[in-house]
Amino acid sequence: MGRPRIIFVDDEVNVLNALKRSLFSLRKTLDMVFENVPEKAVQKLKTEHFDIIATDMRMPKVDGSAILRVASELQPQALRIVISGYSEEETILKTVGLAHQFLAKPVSPEELKKVIKRGFAIKDIVENEDIRKLVGKLETIPSVPKVYNELVKALNSNKATPKMLAQIIMQDVGLSSKILQLVNSAFFGLLRKVRSIEEAVVFLGIDTIRSLVLGVNLFKTMQNVSINGFSLSKRIVHCLNVASLARQIVLKENLENVELDDVFLAGLVHDCGLVILIENFPDLYRKVLKLSEEKKLPLFKSERYIFGVSHAEVGGYLLAMWGLPENIVRAVCFHHEPLKDCFNYINCTVVLHIADALVEKLDGDFSSSLNKEVIQKFSLQDKIKEFLGLLKGEDE
Repeated sequence: MGRPRIIFVDDEVNVLNALKRSLFSLRKTLDMVFENVPEKAVQKLKTEHFDIIATDMRMPKVDGSAILRVASELQPQALRIVISGYSEEETILKTVGLAHQFLAKPVSPEELKKVIKRGFAIKDIVENEDIRKLVGKLETIPSVPKVYNELVKALNSNKATPKMLAQIIMQDVGLSSKILQLVNSAFFGLLRKVRSIEEAVVFLGIDTIRSLVLGVNLFKTMQNVSINGFSLSKRIVHCLNVASLARQIVLKENLENVELDDVFLAGLVHDCGLVILIENFPDLYRKVLKLSEEKKLPLFKSERYIFGVSHAEVGGYLLAMWGLPENIVRAVCFHHEPLKDCFNYINCTVVLHIADALVEKLDGDFSSSLNKEVIQKFSLQDKIKEFLGLLKGEDE
């Protein structure tokens, strides 16, 4: 394996020279290619391997969306980044399904280095190259038809409000994660990460949401995949219950190290990898379910046996590519194995793990069991019954 490779595409030579200067300190660890002729960049994508592809949008003859489209087809495992000085809706809508992340010009050297380093680190989450290629090509996560249709109906009415749309979007993993990916892109110039769905809808605006759903048809509903033991609608309810319980646990225990919006969002999207695996590999996933039943194994362990990776890692990998906040990515990635992301205090990952396991238990599904070491580490033995009471709506 050679050094990680990144290509920057921009028709303005002075912009590329500025990028060279700002990334000078990384020259010994990265192989960086700077191309000011878009047509040549396309040829390079056909003959050379890249781990990250960063392109401007407005260029003569071949624009950034064309570069991204070629990259998506030929090198789907690569992280695709737009670096643009234009933030009008047309630019956003042209690239939202093709780009993983967005940076606004002029991008600071610190921000650029951070994105690049994180981009290369993402590869460590999932080793399976086929899974990486699959996830890299995903424009969105399939939605529940009922929820999608409800959103379309609301957008076609004249009575839609941010709160109303947020309540619908929160019922769906695909809608939630994509909306948060977009609002947290640098195109909107926000000084902080947005974790709340309602806040995201307010920032994007109803017209942009309408264009995304009705105009460019970014979202799609899940195919009619029939697998015993899996219902997308039931899984969405599970995710909502996990998100709600996780937030209640944080409030009850007054956990200052855990942001309420973070843990709620993590709960909402924690099983996005499960949807991806089932949608794209239904036959293999039937083997996962059969193995879990026969060997009495947790799903994530059976997934590793069949795929070489679990749904938690697949979900974390996708959210990392989309640039969601790192603590949310880590919580999703390790929600079945919290000790891998556990320190001397209860963090978002631990809360998500507990909430997920308890909701599964109440549903009569023991595919996600509580990690006893974590419970002992934080002396939570006497708290579990109280947390179950929160889930059941009981007063403690």
